[in-house]
Amino acid sequence: MNRLGFNKGTLLKDPHQLQTGTGNLIRHIDIKKATDCRNPKMKALIRAAIDFAIKDMEKPTKSKGKIISKITLK
Repeated sequence: MNRLGFNKGTLLKDPHQLQTGTGNLIRHIDIKKATDCRNPKMKALIRAAIDFAIKDMEKPTKSKGKIISKITLK
């Protein structure tokens, strides 16, 4: 069995309750066989996750990353 994870799975609409997990943000779906990916309900959830991720990337962020230009090892 394999699992396909969704980093912000709790924010996705999942009317068929395909996702499992108990965390505050991450969810996953179990893939037992390759044909599971052809399931229209699963395909719709994956499409929704892709659409959500694209929209989420386009949002401006309030925090700025920090660039580390030098690392010193002792």
